[in-house]
Amino acid sequence: MKQTLKKIIPPVAIDCARHILSVAGVMAENIPKEARLFSDPEKQIFFGYYDISPICEEDRYLLANAAPKENISPHDKNPELELGYYDLHQENPEFVPFAKTVTWNWQQAARLQWITQEDSKKKCVIYNTLEDGAYAAVIQDVLSGEVVRRFALPVYAVSRDGRFALSLDFDRLHDCRPGYGYNHFPKGEREDVIRSIDLSSGEGKIIMTMDALKEFAPHPSMQGANHYFNHLSISPAGTRYMVTHLWVSPEGKRYSRLIVSDPKRKDVFICPNNSGHTSHYAWKGDDAVLIFCTVKGEGQRYRLYDIDTRQYTLIAQGKIKEDGHPTWVGQSKMLTDTYPNLLRLQNLLLYDTSGDDLLKLASFHVPRSFTGEVRCDLHPRINNSGTMACVDIVRNNRRALCVLNISDKGE
Repeated sequence: MKQTLKKIIPPVAIDCARHILSVAGVMAENIPKEARLFSDPEKQIFFGYYDISPICEEDRYLLANAAPKENISPHDKNPELELGYYDLHQENPEFVPFAKTVTWNWQQAARLQWITQEDSKKKCVIYNTLEDGAYAAVIQDVLSGEVVRRFALPVYAVSRDGRFALSLDFDRLHDCRPGYGYNHFPKGEREDVIRSIDLSSGEGKIIMTMDALKEFAPHPSMQGANHYFNHLSISPAGTRYMVTHLWVSPEGKRYSRLIVSDPKRKDVFICPNNSGHTSHYAWKGDDAVLIFCTVKGEGQRYRLYDIDTRQYTLIAQGKIKEDGHPTWVGQSKMLTDTYPNLLRLQNLLLYDTSGDDLLKLASFHVPRSFTGEVRCDLHPRINNSGTMACVDIVRNNRRALCVLNISDKGE
């Protein structure tokens, strides 16, 4: 349909319509007056994926990434990304850098995240980098700059208690889905495995292989397909983890399913019953997971799965019908977002399951140039107490961070 319209309507008319819609989108923005913006006139300030909170436990420091001003793929020239933080206790905080890395992308950056350490005086993070010509991970105290520990494997997800992390092949991820992995090494043998890393000893152990997973309840579309892992996440208490298993058919169609297991592979659960489509996710404790997915005969919806019983409950059935990036706020509320609509507006939403109430917290305009690999999703994240939300937005054609108070919303 789009291609037919392009042939009929003159290009100048299309450009004019896009400009009008863009102006309308900017005017329709709705950002709370008390929201705090963090930006830089010469850099793009962002954080990355929604499954990690950039706000420390005491709500004082906000992690951030400072990227080059150009909104282009970082995989061509591999520019350096500055890692730093803002002090939220200051009225006008400045970006404080503590490290640089070339292993990053727009969707998930360098997997920078807070990590629990025994020394409470230190404020430590872990992130991916290159060391001695190989991918590595570093634990660093952001206040002193001290590098506490180095690992010979990159990390994707880290347990809340800081005991272990999970790793995958970031080069293979980039090969299969540009914008999510890294591409510092020539194509060759890639490792289709998931490793668990003991963060005390540094030892890495394979806990799942793609060869084994392909044989587990195979889907008909897997014949001759190209398979890969993405989106590792560890449950709050560290007893389980989930990973998205994706495959691309010889015809180029992408399929996916979410796998829930435990580090010893005593139990493997496929969600949602091999339908071929699963998208974004969020843990609700250790025994339930929220997924936007397709179930045959029911369409695409948010579903909350009980891992033990394998049963699910529809969430926001009559309120939210489109995909987003969900996070639980307490036991009854869900924070999520939308992709750009016709006016290029992205909405930040708070849904209350107890009263079936949906509240639009804010609307942000994103320019049309932020699409594809260089898109800027809101990726809403919350602090530990669920009183603040942090999103990636676009301001003056550059990425910026926005922090909003959500403590009294939906009450």
